[in-house]
Amino acid sequence: MDKWYVYILLTVCLSGYGQARGNVQGGSSKSDTAVRKVDTVKNTNIMRWQKKYKVIKHFDINAFERNQKKWIYEFTDNNGMTVQQEKSYDDIDAKTGLYYIDSRSYPYSNYIHVCLYDGIGRIKGYNMTFYSIVVGKVYRYDINGQVVHEEDMDAPYKFSLEDLILKMKKEYGIDIEKGKNIRDINRFTTDRGSFYAISIILDDSKCDIYLFNGDDGKILFKTREESEWYPDMSDENVYDKYLRSIRSGNYGK
Repeated sequence: MDKWYVYILLTVCLSGYGQARGNVQGGSSKSDTAVRKVDTVKNTNIMRWQKKYKVIKHFDINAFERNQKKWIYEFTDNNGMTVQQEKSYDDIDAKTGLYYIDSRSYPYSNYIHVCLYDGIGRIKGYNMTFYSIVVGKVYRYDINGQVVHEEDMDAPYKFSLEDLILKMKKEYGIDIEKGKNIRDINRFTTDRGSFYAISIILDDSKCDIYLFNGDDGKILFKTREESEWYPDMSDENVYDKYLRSIRSGNYGK
């Protein structure tokens, strides 16, 4: 699993506040619920899926240990969802540092439900991902399995993920939900605003990376990477190239 998902869950579970990476932030620290409601009202499918999903409050450690290979256990649950469970170490558990991750998705879906558990299997956090984007809300739980904090990850993006999906279909003829030729999708905020980045596989050696404005969906920048499997999709790389193009006078050319 991409450790970025785990990082967000760990951050919310341990501190209850939005995550940050230097001057590039992956979420929102806003506490104004009215603002969050307005900003995320268009992500209706994601909101509905999160409400419908039944979070498993306790991780079955015994079943995991019986079936795991190299700390990973994969199977299909009774709902037809593909499940990947794993264990790792961090400071989520003050005594052991041990935690467990449970990730579930339907076959051929790029939406993944991710739950975080402490060293004795108690639920600590839940979120939903789409490629490298954490969508909807991140939930933090107390030792009794009750929600004690929620973080709206869609709040900084007036141009919603569902807006982006429609834009890519209409203007580029690309269905990013189906994932054909999509290397990765992520989003982030800086002191200049919010952004989406999409990497499209062209052939065996190239990817095109697009940078979109997170407020209105306007395309801001496009760059080509010479590696299909390892394009530099880091927020800093795409964003810095965009800034350099502005400074050099090549923006929009």
